[in-house]
Amino acid sequence: MAGAGTTNSAGRAQLGMGRRKGPGRWFLAVGITALAGAALWIAFGREPDAPTGPTWRTATLDRGNIRTVVTATGSVQPVRVVEVGAEISGRVIEVTADADDEVEAGTILVRLDPEPLQARLEQAEAQLAVSEASVKVASATVTETRGTASRAEQLRRKGLVPTEEVEKAVAARARAAASLAQAEAQRRLAQAQVRQVQADLAKAIVKAPISGIILRREVEPGSTVAASLQAPVLFTIAEDLRQMHLLLAIDEADVGAVSRGMRATFTVDAFPTQSFEAEVVALRHAPTQEQNVVTYEAVLSVDNPDRLLRPGMTATATIVASEVKDALRVPNAALRFSPPRDDAGAARSAGSVLTGMGGRPGGRRRNGGGNRGPRLWTLVDGKPRPQAVETGATDGRYTEIRGGDLKEGAVVLTGQDGAAP
Repeated sequence: MAGAGTTNSAGRAQLGMGRRKGPGRWFLAVGITALAGAALWIAFGREPDAPTGPTWRTATLDRGNIRTVVTATGSVQPVRVVEVGAEISGRVIEVTADADDEVEAGTILVRLDPEPLQARLEQAEAQLAVSEASVKVASATVTETRGTASRAEQLRRKGLVPTEEVEKAVAARARAAASLAQAEAQRRLAQAQVRQVQADLAKAIVKAPISGIILRREVEPGSTVAASLQAPVLFTIAEDLRQMHLLLAIDEADVGAVSRGMRATFTVDAFPTQSFEAEVVALRHAPTQEQNVVTYEAVLSVDNPDRLLRPGMTATATIVASEVKDALRVPNAALRFSPPRDDAGAARSAGSVLTGMGGRPGGRRRNGGGNRGPRLWTLVDGKPRPQAVETGATDGRYTEIRGGDLKEGAVVLTGQDGAAP
């Protein structure tokens, strides 16, 4: 019996029946069960994924100002520029003004040597004196011959002198009258010569013809001015720089949008952060062609009270061709957008009945039907639907909406980020 008991005890020990189970085996069993349950939930218990649709980019119709502009470049110039020259030749003996000086009309700028002109004046005056003396001699001769002819006429009537003597007296009187007329003509010629030399003498003093500022000085004391063919330029004077002109080159494609009275703003490189105001006062008809590019000159009036703008400055201007205030507007991206064919196919068929006909069955068509003219896309029940609209002015970013069923605050599509798988 003892042997049997020993054998039974050994068998239990070998089969593990004689010891209690350890805690590690219990945790292992629990882990295996949990993993199995998770796998079953993933495979059978999770709800199927909801279908992922496209992601739409949208914009909202709002109100704002829409400005149509024309951009051009040009230069700032004085309203009036006068080149002051010398009308006579001579040596410069004095220059009384310099560049950037402000001068009044009549201010003396240059003096030429007057001595040659003084000599010419004396000669002309002497010739005038000779001519006046000749007039006096001729006048006396006329008086003498007139009396002789009168007496001869009286004696002829009395039969005291022959007719031949009378004719000689009358002829002498006529010659004396002709000599007087010639002398008077010579006197007038001498007087004109005196006036001419006096005028030349006055021109030896060059004066400012207008009030303004001297832009350039091109003469020095001691230099000789030769005015035989054309008047040499001594000074360039710009009228008051508080009023300037902006000369712009308008491209031929934009010239139809520009007219007198339009407002504009421009900047110059010297003051890049400051904007100046201007107004179109003229649009020239003469074209300018350079490298096959045709432009037309627009003249804009500019107030320059602080004289910040200087002649010749390069300007970049923006002319306001039109402006619509408080317009119902939409980003241009919404007008360019069209959904993919798969998304838009059903919407087009529905929109041709609803949207294209005014949004109601049996309604009248607008803009020739839903598939013609500009249109916007809205979401109806998650699907894009076209909306016919009438557009107006555009500034490149926004376009005015003039007609259609869409109102302020309406949400329209501008793009698509994703599509259904």
